[in-house]
Amino acid sequence: MLALGILLYHVAFMTGVASFIDQPGHPFWGVLIDGLMILLPPFFVMSGMFLFRAHARNTVLGTKKPSTKSFLWGRALRILPGYWVLVIVGLLTINLTAIDGAGDILRPLTMLHFFWWEGQPVIGLEHTWTVPAEFTFYLLMPILGWMAHRFARNGATPAQRARRMLIPLAGFSLIGFGWILLTNFPGFTAPSQLWFWPIYFFPVFAVGMALAVLAAYAEVAPRKPAIYRMVLKRPNLFWVVALALFAVYTWKPIGIPGMGDVPAMLQEFLGFFLGLAFAVLLVLPLSVPGATSKFQERVLANRPIRFAGKISFGIYLWHVVIVEYWFANGSIFGVEAVHDIVFRGTTGFWPMLAFVLGFTVVAATLSYYLIERPAQRLRHRRAKAPVTPLSVTGDQQPQPDTRAA
Repeated sequence: MLALGILLYHVAFMTGVASFIDQPGHPFWGVLIDGLMILLPPFFVMSGMFLFRAHARNTVLGTKKPSTKSFLWGRALRILPGYWVLVIVGLLTINLTAIDGAGDILRPLTMLHFFWWEGQPVIGLEHTWTVPAEFTFYLLMPILGWMAHRFARNGATPAQRARRMLIPLAGFSLIGFGWILLTNFPGFTAPSQLWFWPIYFFPVFAVGMALAVLAAYAEVAPRKPAIYRMVLKRPNLFWVVALALFAVYTWKPIGIPGMGDVPAMLQEFLGFFLGLAFAVLLVLPLSVPGATSKFQERVLANRPIRFAGKISFGIYLWHVVIVEYWFANGSIFGVEAVHDIVFRGTTGFWPMLAFVLGFTVVAATLSYYLIERPAQRLRHRRAKAPVTPLSVTGDQQPQPDTRAA
């Protein structure tokens, strides 16, 4: 569902339904769709929560130490094959005439293009900033796990060890907040790509890791943590509050980013904290064992949504390239690719949505069955473990019938 929401946002943006700084969109639907960007933080929270859980259980419960080699191998097989195919297709069909050398090909393939942006042909690949953000986190995960374990291993009880694990995570989060402060400080001039560097999202990953620590402690706690008791008692309430935060995020009560009517720093921090809180409220009811409701089952347990979750990584990867195909933008159409902002508002919403959604689902399905699932089989054949559905960021997708137990 999150990946589909991002697709909807991009289509609405390109058709002029969503607003863009001083260009207002539809007076009602445009405002709501503007708020769909709040769907990005849950991806990173889920990554932190699922991927750090083995480290949390190792320290808090004394389980087996996770293998760094197996972890990185699994992450590489999950993310890279589908991503590499997307990059190659995007470069050849859209950006071919703009490629000046091997570096223009190697940078996106090695995920350096958002760190080394100058001169990089990237039309149709702008959204791939999330891949280096995720993969940087994967590379840092064993280091963060080791640091948290060294800091917390001498705790006498699981509760003490869990609390001590949170201290290094708080430091990790503060580094990210410092980066946000720096890049939004009045008078600071730097490329906007710095906003998409992985360090910008350290606090979101850290919150997910903190949820992993909480989940590990909850397994042996004499009494479930208070937040777990609240989720078990009223799981739907968390989604209601998340919806309220979405409304505030959409409303932009202190101004529209980019308009200059309020300090950019305040705009960014408010949006960041709203997105972070929204992500926690959305994910928590899906991660607490036994926290179920008929409403959540109806929303998430139906077959179309389950299938969308299965192919969600492909949906995220392919939809922006297909937007470019709708506008016949790029080398495959015999023209040099231009920034797609020049096409904004030149086409209708529903025809474009039908085209992009239809071809994206086809591309994502092919990617899943021909690329991603074979790679997962290779991974799990080595680990001798069953294949599990994965989310857009390559992590286990919370399912309402398993509750990520």
